[in-house]
Amino acid sequence: IPLPDENRLKLTWPAMFRCDGFHSALACAALTALAIACATRPAPTSDRDGPAAEPAPTGGGRQIAEAAGTIRRVSDEWFAIVPDSDPGTRYAPDALPAELRRDGLRVVFSGTVGEIPPEVRMWGTPLELSAIRRLEE
Repeated sequence: IPLPDENRLKLTWPAMFRCDGFHSALACAALTALAIACATRPAPTSDRDGPAAEPAPTGGGRQIAEAAGTIRRVSDEWFAIVPDSDPGTRYAPDALPAELRRDGLRVVFSGTVGEIPPEVRMWGTPLELSAIRRLEE
């Protein structure tokens, strides 16, 4: 049931939002063509298509020696080591001693950074600890 004119909501759109039929159809056609082009472009599979992208380095095999950091609780069971030199990094230690599993505990640690396999998502970068001790402040 149409509303009487006096009860209709009167909207005044700025000129930049006004569209006539031609401009709306043109914009829709352009967006559709862009979506099809993006969805149908094959990934490079040979040298003919260009070299395939190399996976990002994960830092596997890098040694860390006597680095200061802080233990952070990730979940009920997991603890991370956050190095002072890179607060955006979380190392997932392979064997953290029970007496050091305290959120906020300052430590000095050494170890070997592991690799994160392609197509795997982890909460932290694997770290094989070779030494860890409380930081005496």
